[in-house]
Amino acid sequence: SLGLESDDWPAARLIFHICEYFFCLVFSIELIVNLYHEGRQFFQSWFNILDLVVVPLMLMDIIFVDLGFDCSSARFVRLVRIFRAVRVIRTFRSFQSLQILWNTI
Repeated sequence: SLGLESDDWPAARLIFHICEYFFCLVFSIELIVNLYHEGRQFFQSWFNILDLVVVPLMLMDIIFVDLGFDCSSARFVRLVRIFRAVRVIRTFRSFQSLQILWNTI
């Protein structure tokens, strides 16, 4: 549980689930487009290989939770998803204006 059992924000659970589905869809589409566009060169980047592992794990996590399986052992899967954020940070570094913004934070 994410500690969402608060009376302060009763719709928090629904909003976080919608965000999780949205980002899962976006990352899945990104993975498919990258695989199609880059072809064999896709496998030359460790970040692409990380995506190839994390995105299907994210999909399985969502499916298992929706089917009602006990996913307490799936915490590792959620931990691996954090590494997905590394790719976002790496993307920031490739854009000068985003790098300036990142450095101010």
